[in-house]
This record gives sequence, C-alpha cells and structure tokens, in this order.
Amino acid sequence: MPECRASTAVPVGPSVAVTVVGGGVAGVSTVSALRRLGHTGPLVLVDAGGTLHDRPPLSKAYLAGTAVEDELALHPGEWFTEHGVEVLQGVRAVSLDPDAATLVLSDGGVLTADAVVLAQGAAAHLPPVEGIRFARVLRTLDDARALREQLRPGARLVVVGAGLVGAEVAATAGSLGVTVTLVDPDPVPLAGVVGQDVARLLHDDHARHGVHVVLDAMERITPVAGTGGVVVRLCGGREIEADVVLVATGMSPVDDLARLSGLVVADGGGVVVDRYQRTSAPAVLAVGDGTRVRRDDGIVAPPGGHWDAARLDGETAAAVVLGQEPPARGAPWFWTDRYGRHVEVVGDPTAGSRTVRRGTIGDGPATVLGWQDGILTGAVSVDDPRTARAVRRLVDRRVVVDPDALVDPASDLRALLRG
Repeated sequence: MPECRASTAVPVGPSVAVTVVGGGVAGVSTVSALRRLGHTGPLVLVDAGGTLHDRPPLSKAYLAGTAVEDELALHPGEWFTEHGVEVLQGVRAVSLDPDAATLVLSDGGVLTADAVVLAQGAAAHLPPVEGIRFARVLRTLDDARALREQLRPGARLVVVGAGLVGAEVAATAGSLGVTVTLVDPDPVPLAGVVGQDVARLLHDDHARHGVHVVLDAMERITPVAGTGGVVVRLCGGREIEADVVLVATGMSPVDDLARLSGLVVADGGGVVVDRYQRTSAPAVLAVGDGTRVRRDDGIVAPPGGHWDAARLDGETAAAVVLGQEPPARGAPWFWTDRYGRHVEVVGDPTAGSRTVRRGTIGDGPATVLGWQDGILTGAVSVDDPRTARAVRRLVDRRVVVDPDALVDPASDLRALLRG
C-alpha cells in the first residue's frame, strides 16, 4: 500500500465552501460542528438515503415499536434550514475530482467546493455463503422497517452473529414474541472487548430469556418454495427453518468513491486518514466508519467503530477546515442495551495487568476495571453509569489510583478526581 502523505494544505477559514457526503452521525456531526464553531460559508450535505437518522435505536426501541421515525432524526428538519445547510437527499455521489473538490451526483448534478468531507460509513459485511441474498441486514432505517414488518409474534428468526447488533436484535425480537435462534461459533462473544465475566453474563442472558443459542457457523440459506420461509443450514449439518434470517457479522467500509478518485485506501478497505481526518488529497477529509487511521507510528488502524467515535471524527474535521485546534478525543466509549441491562465500555478494560471488580457481576450495579502501573486502562459497567462516567474522566486525566480504593461500590470515585 502506498504511503499516505496527507497535505497540511486543507483549505481553511470560516467562509470556505464545504460539501459533506453521508448523512449518518459522522456527517451530521461535521455540519453541526462547522456551524457551531463559526463556519459561515456554503455548506451542502449529500445523502443517498431518505432520512438523516440515528442508528443505535434501530436494533432496540425502533424495532420494538416504542420509538417512531421522527424520534430517530439526528436533527429536526428545520435545523438544517435555520443553519443554512443545503441537504440533498436520495442522490449519490458517483465520482469525485479530489484536486478540484468537485462531485458528480447520480441525478447529473455537479457540486464544487473548497473542501469535501467523505462520511459514507460502512455497509453490512456479508459472509460468502450460498443463498446470502435471502438474508436481511440492519444498517439503515430502510433495513429496520423491513425487518420490523416481519417480526410478528410467532415468527421464527435466525440471527447469525452474536456481536452488539445481533445480540440487541435477538433480545428485542424475543420481547416481541418471536422465536429466536442465535448462531455464533464463539462460546463467549465480545470477551475480547468487555472481558470474560461480563461477556459470559451477557451471552447467558439469551438462554435465560428463551433465545436458542447455537455454537456454529452458517453454511447456506435455501428458500422454501411457496412459503416465503427459508432453511438455514449450519456447518455442523443442522438445519433450522425460519421466516427471516438476519446476518450481523460485522461491517465493511464504504470506500468506492475514494478508490475511484485515487485516494489512498487501506489494504483491507477504508480511506486512509491521519489523526486530523485528512486524506491523501489536500482538499478531501474523511470521517467515520469508512476510514482507517494512520497513527503517528505508521500503523493503519480501524476507527473507533461506534457512535461517539464517529461524532468526534466530525468535530475534528470541522475544526481542521476552520483552522482550529481539534477537540481532545479522550477514552473511547460505547454502550449497549439488552434484556433490561445497560452496559457501558470505557477505554480498554481488558488491557490492564490487574482486573478490579466493583460490585458483583449479575447482582445489581457492577463494574470491572482494568488497572496498569497505577492508572486505569478502562472499565465495563453493568447498570452502573455513574461509575462509568467517573472512570472515563479518570482514564482521560491519567489519574494515579490505588486499585484497592476502587473495590467498594459505596465509595465515590469522583473523590479520586479531586485528590
């Protein structure tokens, strides 16, 4: 892969014209931060979908029918008008001239700006198995609409992949009276992210709530003529009849526009950016799940892959366009909700030389913390958001702490910030 030599000559200033491609959280965060930080120039947001919506509720509240589509909007429609943002929806950017910062759209329109920000995100990764076209995925509001229509009481759902999205959908569908089978070859999914204790608790919740858990991988999907149903055959030979199959086996960066325009793209996909979100073209930045970050040590790494990371990417890109110092990133953070449990992950709770347990996992609020050489590496909390907030500040400030002071759940970790 050629080296990414990102130029510092990004067009900057409050009046530069900016076009943002992609209306997910990274793209909307970019336009929001631009206006909040003082950008007054022309600002256009191009999105191929029909709505600028938030993704986390799709697998939970929206799928359960407890949230309506208007509640998923990243901003009310009038916000864009009030802030002078031109929104072009239902059209795709089909080509990009990175030197001229010019886009050609699928409807024949042409947009020229001083700077372009790519925020195209990622698409669902589909394993190369026979009949995969008969499966559903969950990345967009359209995906969620179609899936929700099929999740009726008594329906049979097979979820392939027990990561965050797959597990959340399994939990939501079960609450709707759907018969759910969850397929994953990993006996403890997410252990590498949240640690064995919490991962085991979360995975065992499926069986406790009536979800059938199968340790296997999918081999093929075969439609059943005349019924609308399918048969999912697993690698071990088992066959499962279903009305709908959801594949939740990760995501692949959307980088076709970057590739076509000659931007540097990582070997495994994703447009390469530096820590200021700059690509190999001076007038083009990129944010969100469609990027891969070249760190200061030269290693190309994936982005945070979660809502907060995408939001911060957009704020960084906006600051760079305006010639301002980007905000501090702080420790990575994300959350998940399932079966009435609220889980938050801060930093890397698995990276420490010592694990500190605060409370009892599975019995009320509890947190597992990682500790290394006097400081916290991260934490995973279960129904303990106050501790998660305090740990995030402790990690960001690299506060030296005694691990024994963390154990008592009645102790106030905020006092360590003052000490």
